[in-house]
Amino acid sequence: MAVITNEIIEKRVRLSRKWGVILGLLLGAVTAVVRVGQYSEATEMLAEGVSAQATVMEKRHWIEEGRRGRQHDRYGLTYEFSDSAGTAHTKEINTNEEFYMQVSEGGPLDIIYRSSDPAVNDTRAHYERNTSIEMHVKDILLIMAIFIAGGYVIGFLVNNKMKKMLSAQT
Repeated sequence: MAVITNEIIEKRVRLSRKWGVILGLLLGAVTAVVRVGQYSEATEMLAEGVSAQATVMEKRHWIEEGRRGRQHDRYGLTYEFSDSAGTAHTKEINTNEEFYMQVSEGGPLDIIYRSSDPAVNDTRAHYERNTSIEMHVKDILLIMAIFIAGGYVIGFLVNNKMKKMLSAQT
């Protein structure tokens, strides 16, 4: 068994914190790249997409089993619309409870589709939400904060465990 010293403990705690910061920054950067793509697509669709009114064909609500027996409410919609050529398109989407409660079966739904490929479509609300820079920044900062805080928590736990080992070896 290696001898544990205060210097070794400090080094391992610093390493844990450092990796937390590195992972936080790295995953924040990856998330930023993904979010920039979502933002660009949404901006393009709002500027160049074709607005249409779809009809909500079906609303779905179901319960998903999560880890440790937790249950999660899930919401989905199926809508149908006709493009400018008169071709019917149907799409199923997952949504949040708030949006789900705002629409009704048989009711209207504002959507936007790509004129060159009407199969690329979603709700106007979806594209508007994805142009919210504030939402993207919050997500990026949250991911970074979780991993950086995780590094500090792991450092704290390593510190406590190694201090116990240090006191046990003397």
